[in-house]
Amino acid sequence: MAIKFLVQRANSPEPLKTSRGGDAVRILFGLPLITYLALIAQHSFIFPYWFADIGTIVVLIACGIYRVLYKRRSHLMSWLLLWLCLCDPSFTLSTYSYLRGWAWPFMLFSFLVAFFVAAHFSGLIIAAARAAIIVCVIGFVIYMTNRGLLFSDEFGSCDPKNIDPIFHRVDTETQAYDGLLLKDPFAVIAGYGTNQGVAVKLLPSGRELWRLPIYRCQRMNFAPDGQVIAPDYGHFGNQESVYLLEVQAKKKRKILLGDECTNAIESLVVGDELFTLCERSKNIMVTKYTSGDLIDIIKLPPKITYSMAADYSRKKIWVSYYLGSSIARIDAPTHKVDAIVKVGFCQMQVKIAPDGTVFVLLPLQQEVVLVDPEKLKIKARYKAGRGVRDLELLPDRDVMFVVNYFDKTLQVLRMSSGKRLGQFRVYPLSRGINLSEDKSLLAVFTGCGVLIAKVDDLLMMSSGKSF
Repeated sequence: MAIKFLVQRANSPEPLKTSRGGDAVRILFGLPLITYLALIAQHSFIFPYWFADIGTIVVLIACGIYRVLYKRRSHLMSWLLLWLCLCDPSFTLSTYSYLRGWAWPFMLFSFLVAFFVAAHFSGLIIAAARAAIIVCVIGFVIYMTNRGLLFSDEFGSCDPKNIDPIFHRVDTETQAYDGLLLKDPFAVIAGYGTNQGVAVKLLPSGRELWRLPIYRCQRMNFAPDGQVIAPDYGHFGNQESVYLLEVQAKKKRKILLGDECTNAIESLVVGDELFTLCERSKNIMVTKYTSGDLIDIIKLPPKITYSMAADYSRKKIWVSYYLGSSIARIDAPTHKVDAIVKVGFCQMQVKIAPDGTVFVLLPLQQEVVLVDPEKLKIKARYKAGRGVRDLELLPDRDVMFVVNYFDKTLQVLRMSSGKRLGQFRVYPLSRGINLSEDKSLLAVFTGCGVLIAKVDDLLMMSSGKSF
């Protein structure tokens, strides 16, 4: 259809009549402004990026219906389509710094869409020129945003002045997703952005000890024998897998998950079985921890998943859903979903307290939800910040740490009441936090690398007294 339209458009004796230069002015000045406002709106209200995808499909359908019913093109629909198709990739790129690798197909897509829509208003050569200008403007905005020179209120920059001095910055890398604090060697292991792999860095110097070149690891856990479990998210033909790392010996073992798993996001061990949560395929791959042999595939409710946590005393696994309103409980010995609890739409991290209480983060509602594991009902809701993303529990001191993606803050809350005890500034795009084994250190994994702080210092500055 697109090729047929362009051929007809090229053979058209005259272009669609518009005011001279009016559409060019709207492209050059109106589109960047609208895109800027759209980015701010999406950040302010924390709309998931897929809202723009849905909007694009709706407008495409509306354009088609309008064309069939009225036998003419709609200027409003064309401009709305152009804005949505360009706003979506620009939002994704600027937020996640995807100017490497597969960002360029997005830019090509933007050019083609801009060219197709601009052809409504002028000849093909002028349309191509205008499309190129649009993509250059969007690319410039993306570049400046990644440098922290635009949208600074939401994205921020990596200036040390933007964080509280209580934190020590370990490295200068960008897009640290998640990681763990190691005891021997005294180091931090972190999964970084697309194609940056997993790196082990000694503390406090930050000197790199070892790097595993994988596509992306978004979440790590310890196995009972001390090995680090690092699932490879996989992308564009890379088969999803899980790496078991012996950091001190610099050894790795790879478990292939097969085609049934799409986007391995988190793994944990219960008994002698390895459970791997697959985000897009909406299932859990159960393999033998020692051999990697496939045991079972647990089918989950058909929603995009995000995180899971194990209640080892009850042998239960809880799963949260990025696109869902309920969390699911799985009986580990039988591999069956035995409970569903409605908590609220769009969930992030889930953690289990020693008494079995399930803590779930809801970024849209800016809440931490507590679920009773026996009654399967919500027993409390605590207020958190915008884009609440991850938490760590410190039950002995009745404290939990919560990191907020959009607020760029680390909050200290009471586990028993939700009362906010303190708040600290961290770098933007903070996705994960983790406590050391002895609970003395806290690591924050941000868009500007890894931050480390002493737990006692955080608590002292939060309350003015020792816990």
